Amino acid sequence: MLTMPRTTGLAAIIALCLPGLALAQQCDIKDIDTFGPAGSTQERIHLVNRDGGASEADDLIVFRAKLRVNTDGAPTSYSPTDLTGTVNAINNICNGVSVKRMSNGRTLACADARTVFANFRDANWREPAGFTIRWQNVLAARTVDGRQVPCIFQEGPNKGYFGSLTTLRNGLGGSAAGECLVNDQIDHRHIPALVLPGGDNALRRFGARIGDLAIAHNPATGVTQAAILADSGPADNLGEGSVALNMALLQRNEQPKTYPEALRLDTGNRQILVAIIPRSAGFERQRPYSAQNISARVTSWLASHGYGEQAGLAQAIDPCAPR
Repeated sequence: MLTMPRTTGLAAIIALCLPGLALAQQCDIKDIDTFGPAGSTQERIHLVNRDGGASEADDLIVFRAKLRVNTDGAPTSYSPTDLTGTVNAINNICNGVSVKRMSNGRTLACADARTVFANFRDANWREPAGFTIRWQNVLAARTVDGRQVPCIFQEGPNKGYFGSLTTLRNGLGGSAAGECLVNDQIDHRHIPALVLPGGDNALRRFGARIGDLAIAHNPATGVTQAAILADSGPADNLGEGSVALNMALLQRNEQPKTYPEALRLDTGNRQILVAIIPRSAGFERQRPYSAQNISARVTSWLASHGYGEQAGLAQAIDPCAPR
């Protein structure tokens, strides 16, 4: 981690006029860290503040990333009869399960993992000999004859799909949670959300946690969108956005019906500016989460911490973001 004292030229204090504020403010880079596995390209993460005198409570974690689309929490994500996501599921089962060969502990490549998972399905959810299958952190479970097996919707508009989980929940239990706990999840089709990488990384060291608020800005379209950290993801992947978030940033309005359609919501080479508000998970929290109450909370936090409006913040922190 590279610490940048505010009192020296290394602080990179940039005078800015922040839209929505009467006075010019400063964007202060307090600290710099990097993200990425050893030997790979290291992405820079900046911890910034609106001015040199502001408190830790006003910190923002700022970075740029290409956002892959994430569908978790959507009840149409995974289907036991469409493991590739080419018919009616919006994701490939390989993104929801992990299969290891017990003899050497190696994780199988997607095509082989899909075959083993199909055998698991066809054997009434009993693992094939010689393999371990991890699915419980992405697929909802139900108990059958004392065993935990993947939960498949038996009725309603989601009939035939697996229930899909997110780390962040709506706080619903019992019948309110619905079949396969569907109502307790953050449905990534409709909620603008970001995925927080797992493991020890710069985002977490700077204070980011599941449930924190954020904004994302696409310079190419000019769209700024409030979001929430709703799920945990791979330790080596900095940028994942929900279907709803990427649709907003790319100005798309048609929901994907298959995995190839979902992949078209990746931002590709477009670098999205992201600002996470660390330690904001409990700020004016409203559940169940919705795009509307998330945006209202972000707007309220920015106003109460002297940052002005969402669009103004995106423009103001741009000079302090990594290049």
